[in-house]
Amino acid sequence: MNNLRGILGVVIVTISLCSRADAAISCYVCNSVGQQGCEDASRIGNFFQDCTLPGQDRCIKTVGQGNRVIRTCAGVGAPAAEGCLDNGGTKTCTCFSNYCNSANPFTSSKPTMTMSLFISIILSALCIL
Repeated sequence: MNNLRGILGVVIVTISLCSRADAAISCYVCNSVGQQGCEDASRIGNFFQDCTLPGQDRCIKTVGQGNRVIRTCAGVGAPAAEGCLDNGGTKTCTCFSNYCNSANPFTSSKPTMTMSLFISIILSALCIL
């Protein structure tokens, strides 16, 4: 009986994790030109939004000339990998969790990135089964 409960628990967790992939992401959405406080991570509490357009699965933060900051939802056409790209004075950071575009550029250690990749691969394999 205990074994059956354990298996049932694993099945429920796997189903919820697999269905989470289809859930909408939430990001901060603002532009420092015209929206005071957008450039300051400690003042963006009112700029949150659910990303509801089809394909929106990531958050973006772009810092351009004069420290202009744009935070938004993104999807197809946006950088596919998590992290930051510097393109001639404009830095664009992409991330995949709720409200992840709040802070300064992302920093992760190699062990953290490796473990995250490993867990993603395992969860993906479980969702396929």
